[in-house]
Formats: sequence, C-alpha cells, structure tokens
Amino acid sequence: MRASGNALQRVSTSKPPFTIGKIKKAIPPHCFQQSLICSFSFVARDLILVSLFYYIVTTYLHLLFRN
Repeated sequence: MRASGNALQRVSTSKPPFTIGKIKKAIPPHCFQQSLICSFSFVARDLILVSLFYYIVTTYLHLLFRN
C-alpha cells in the first residue's frame, strides 16, 4: 500500500458536538452501579467458556488433520 502524502489534511480538527459530560448524562444511572455478584458471574461464565473451548480443541482438533 502507498502512504498518502496528504493524510493530515483528511483529519478533522473541529470539536465534536458532544462532551464527556453529555455522554455520561445520557447513560442511565443504574449502569454505573457496581455489583460484585454480577462481576463474578461474568468471570465464572468466561472461565466456563474458555474451559469448554479448550476441551473441544484438545479433544477434536486432531481429527481435522488426519491423513
């Protein structure tokens, strides 16, 4: 690929029409509440999925490369 010499001319220099404060106000307050139980449920789900995928790969991957 060829690098374009006018790459800086394509970059927008104007400020966006929103601020971080406006974005935070648009998000419902319940999204900012922390929950240890909910967080650990996501960790447990992810570990279960990783274990399942590891089992599938180690058990069945050799079947794909049979001669």
